[in-house]
Amino acid sequence: MAKILPAILLVIGVLVIWYCLMLTEHYLGPSPTQFRYNGQDAPLPQDVSNETKASTKIGDAKQSYEELNNEIQKLKEGYDELKKKSIEYREMPLKVWADRKKFEKKKPHDSENRQPKQDSTTNHQQRLCEYCDIYNTRAKAREDFECVVHNLTQPPTHLCIYNIAVDKWISGRIRNEGGWEKKEVSAVLKWVRDDPSMGFIDIGANIGMYTLTLATAGHQVVSLEPGVQHLMRVHRSIELGDLHDRITLLRNGVGDVRGVAKMLYFGGNNRAISSIEMLNGSKHQVTNIKTNPELYLHGDTGDKMISKDKKTVVGSEEYLKTIWLDDIIPFCHFNKAVIKIDIEGHEHKAFSHCQELFTKITIPYVLMEWNHVVKHSQKDKNDKDRQLFDKMLNFFLDSGYTPHRLNRHGDFPVLKVSDWPTGWPENVVWSL
Repeated sequence: MAKILPAILLVIGVLVIWYCLMLTEHYLGPSPTQFRYNGQDAPLPQDVSNETKASTKIGDAKQSYEELNNEIQKLKEGYDELKKKSIEYREMPLKVWADRKKFEKKKPHDSENRQPKQDSTTNHQQRLCEYCDIYNTRAKAREDFECVVHNLTQPPTHLCIYNIAVDKWISGRIRNEGGWEKKEVSAVLKWVRDDPSMGFIDIGANIGMYTLTLATAGHQVVSLEPGVQHLMRVHRSIELGDLHDRITLLRNGVGDVRGVAKMLYFGGNNRAISSIEMLNGSKHQVTNIKTNPELYLHGDTGDKMISKDKKTVVGSEEYLKTIWLDDIIPFCHFNKAVIKIDIEGHEHKAFSHCQELFTKITIPYVLMEWNHVVKHSQKDKNDKDRQLFDKMLNFFLDSGYTPHRLNRHGDFPVLKVSDWPTGWPENVVWSL
């Protein structure tokens, strides 16, 4: 329509100019020796009266007006037809969408445990649209954080931290000692040093000590962290280090079911997440739990003290979606990777759905926090947590993994399997 309208206006303009010329000729009259007869110039007879001349000119003008009016009417009809077609074309996608919706099956949105199809990446991507919450690291990050650097990598790694008064352990050690779990981070760097193509999977990233260090060292990282206040700092650190192309950041918890959970923080001077409580899917539908961009720009930064005797939920936005570990496969653009997992005693749930990930990607090392998850082994054998813990332990042993202790100098002696209830250290390395 935009291309046809100028042509229509041009035709109307030409006709109007032509009509004005005719009127000009009517008032000024023809040349002294000519007169108009049926639209043709002819010699002016000497005996023709002035009345005859006027009558002839009026007839010619009426004929010209009728012709012009007919042309305008045709143009209006053409415009109306084009307008009708334009409306039909605009409405067509809505009609197609409405027809499709009649036959579309309703998707379940509760936290039921649905089995994945193991043979199709497309099926994974479809369900990830519902459950995975991808953090946009290319958006502008907040800048009101204290940020430091550590020299475990070259170039140095940027890390944005909390006020030490509210995060004594992780932020405090990064600021005062140049890093958190430096022994473990250095070991991971050693494992991946000889293979630049090896990826890194960080489950429970916190403020990103492992994620940012491995990305700065040149490796692709898939990082999962449900805490908004942690993510704001990781986001700013990514911006400072220009690491957007190396880190995929997901705001999700990992568990044995897909659904919605409420997240609680430790009180006092520890900003770690203390627990994740699954909610009733019918009350808190997955589709209603969305990341609010305003939260990252204007929300609480987490630098205020939380009462130690109250495990406080920090804002209603601290609800999250939980996924299976297998769900991250489409984000892993590598064939070999190291996993680090520290999710405060929920590790047994995370490894309940990991067989596909370990089949498609070679995982030579798994660095796991052990001191919290081992407590589930003391529960009754019929308890779900105890059953998931036993399943996790058997998975690693049956898959050929060997447990190790990581010493200060980087060596890691083998642990006795029989000592796992009480004799294993805080962090355990599983290696093939």
